[in-house]
Amino acid sequence: AYPVHPKEKEVEGHTCYASLGDLPEPVKAASIITPPPATERVVEEAARLGYEFLWMQPGAESPAAVARAEEIS
Repeated sequence: AYPVHPKEKEVEGHTCYASLGDLPEPVKAASIITPPPATERVVEEAARLGYEFLWMQPGAESPAAVARAEEIS
């Protein structure tokens, strides 16, 4: 698991990456824990990178993010 946050360098002792595209290796899935507007951006980036599975934590989803995620899964 890799933490991703645009402003943090480390999370609980683990290197934090600024975006999904910055991860050190390709991954197929993401658990998204962000406010809905940020979730929409994360889902779009995940679609561009070829992610196969996305999980949105309660409160992170929006109708647009869910619809886009359904298109890529």
